[in-house]
Amino acid sequence: MAMKVLFKNLEELSGQAGDNAREWLDLPGIGGYRRIGGPVQPVQESAHQALPIQSPSPGKSPFLSRMSGLDSKFGMWRRLTWTLRFVGVLVFVSQPVTAGEFDNLVSGILTAWDSADVVCLGEGHSQKNDSDLRIALVQHPEFVQRVDVIVVEFANPVHQGILDRLVVDGENVSRAELRQVWRDASSPWTWESPVYEAFLRTVRQANLVAPRHQRVRVIGGDAAINWAAVDSAQDLVPLVNRGGVMRQIIAEEVLDKGLKALAIYGSRHCEKRGGGFPGELESRYPGRFWVAFSFARHRSGVENGRKVFNLGPEPRLIQITGTSLAGQPAEGMFIRTDSNVKVGHLLDAIVYFGDRPDSIVERESIDFEPTFLLELERRARLTRAAHELWLRGASAEESP
Repeated sequence: MAMKVLFKNLEELSGQAGDNAREWLDLPGIGGYRRIGGPVQPVQESAHQALPIQSPSPGKSPFLSRMSGLDSKFGMWRRLTWTLRFVGVLVFVSQPVTAGEFDNLVSGILTAWDSADVVCLGEGHSQKNDSDLRIALVQHPEFVQRVDVIVVEFANPVHQGILDRLVVDGENVSRAELRQVWRDASSPWTWESPVYEAFLRTVRQANLVAPRHQRVRVIGGDAAINWAAVDSAQDLVPLVNRGGVMRQIIAEEVLDKGLKALAIYGSRHCEKRGGGFPGELESRYPGRFWVAFSFARHRSGVENGRKVFNLGPEPRLIQITGTSLAGQPAEGMFIRTDSNVKVGHLLDAIVYFGDRPDSIVERESIDFEPTFLLELERRARLTRAAHELWLRGASAEESP
C-alpha cells in the first residue's frame, strides 16, 4: 500500500501538458499517457486504484514524506519481498496455456507476416492473457523462421548488449543484471511484473534450437536514456517525446532494413490512427503494418465486443481489414473512442480470448530499494522539467 502511494506521487511529478501541441506524449521515467492539446489524464490500464494522497508538510518532498521510517523497516520489506515473489511466481506459473488453446490465434498472427513487415501486437500492461498469447506465438516452430526482430516497449536500448547476450548468444543472464533493461525504461514499476522477464527468457529458449544466424533479436523500443549520464533536464529534451522515439526505432531498425518484426507495445501505441506509430508511419511505409489487440479490459469492453460480433466461448482472431466489420463503431469496445471512430481505424484484427479468465500479474514493486526510489524521484523531476522545455519549443515553432 505504501508503495502505491509512492508511485502515485511520482506520477504527479509529471505535471500537465500544455494546450498548444497536438500528439500523444508518454513521458520517459514516469509513465502514463499525457494528451497534449487536451485535458491531461493518466491512463489506468489496471483495475487497481491508487490510494489518496495526503498533503505533505510544507517544504518537504511528497516522495520523502512517504519514505519516513522505510529504512528502519527495510529488513522487514526484504523478507516480505521474497515471500511475495515466491507466491507471485506460483500464481504466474499455475495457469499454463492448454495445448492447442491459442492455435487459431497464433496461426492467424503468423500469416500476417505474409503481407506485412511489422506486426504490432498490442497489450494491456501486465495482463496474463496477452502474456500467454505472445509466449505461445514465440514458442511456435514457425516464429523464428518468419521473424527477424522483436521490438519491446519495456526495454531501454542503452542496455542492448544485455539483451543480445541473453537472446542471441543464449547466455543465462541473471535477473539482477537483466532487470536493468526494464528498470531504466519508462514506468519501471509496470515492467517489474514477471510477465516481461518471462517473455525475454522464452525468446532465449526458442532461439536455442535455431542456428545463431537465424536467431530472433530483441530490440529495446523505449527511449535510449543513459540515466547515469543525465544531469539536467536539457539532456532529456530530445528524448522526451516517446511517440517520436518509437517511430524512429521502427523506421530505422526495422523498415529501412527490410526486416520482419513483432512489436510489443501498449495497445494505444499500436493503433492505426494518429497517435499510434503504425498510423503515424503509414504514409511513409504504406501497407507494411498489421495491428491486432483485444477489447478494452474495463468499461465493459469485452462484453460489448461479444454482443456486437456475436462471439462465443472460444478464442478467435476476428479479421477486420477488408471486411464489412471495419465500419463498425468502436465506441464502448476500445478505450478513447466515440461514435466517429470505426474499428477499422484502430486495427486489422481483434484478439478475442473467449471465456478464458484474465488477470493482472502483479509487479514486484515492493522490491524497489529506497535508493532506487530516490533515483526514480530524480528522474521524474528531470523529466517534468524536460517536458516543459519541450512544450516551450513546440510553442515557439507554432508561433508566427
